[in-house]
Amino acid sequence: MLSVVALLAVNGAVLKAPQPSSLKPILDLRGGLGGVDGDTVAKAVTAITGVNAGVMTLAPGKAAEMYGIVDPSPLVSWFCEVAGAQMLMGAIAAWLLLGGGDVSTAFAWGSVPALVQGVQMLLNGSTEKLGFGTMAQYMPIAVNAFFTAALFGKVGFCGPDLALKIFAGWGLFNGVAGYFATEPFMKGWEAPLNTDVEKAMAKFFCGVLACTSVMPAALAFKGATTLEAIAYSYGAFALTQADGLYISKTQDTIGADKNAGLFWLVVQVATVGFCLF
Repeated sequence: MLSVVALLAVNGAVLKAPQPSSLKPILDLRGGLGGVDGDTVAKAVTAITGVNAGVMTLAPGKAAEMYGIVDPSPLVSWFCEVAGAQMLMGAIAAWLLLGGGDVSTAFAWGSVPALVQGVQMLLNGSTEKLGFGTMAQYMPIAVNAFFTAALFGKVGFCGPDLALKIFAGWGLFNGVAGYFATEPFMKGWEAPLNTDVEKAMAKFFCGVLACTSVMPAALAFKGATTLEAIAYSYGAFALTQADGLYISKTQDTIGADKNAGLFWLVVQVATVGFCLF
């Protein structure tokens, strides 16, 4: 139970990866603050994140309740589910990268759960029943299908390295826009936000999208090492976590467990230290 709470509170930390195939070697790692091996910390957090993300994706309503949200609406559960798939993408990619895998291929495999989720929602009419517009029903599937295929190297006009850059840029742009201008952004997607809790959950999802995109962006544009990219991602999550706790206070609006949020804020900051220094 605590692990699921942690995942949501942590805004699901997406662990990093090494650079695209044309960039730096995948095992160019750093870390070791206080004698603690950064690679070991990254693997442990990645494993926990993956388990938590899986629970969010497969049982979003239960995950929301375990996070402290009382009687979550269908839309709140939906945001938990899609945020879980986004977190799972980062966890899968990070795990493969930490094991020495190819960067673009790692993110391609990481994108598969979200693609399957989108197809399932379309076939079941989930987003339509919630009141989303036509674009929100079809566009995510089209985008996810393109990125997955391109990252696997199956799109002739867009190689894996370029696909990784576009993938990271798309996630950052939409995530940041949705986080800082949640209602106008969601209105553009015809999202039916009817309560403050649903608006806060929409902001949470956009934060997850932005923070998970930090990892591929660090690899594709900055040439970061694996542990550096993990640290940057956790740093971004720590900022959104602090915002949710003390500035915008969306965690209070959602009704989330504040103690878990405080605990995982400490974990996020500590993980940055272990992986970056």
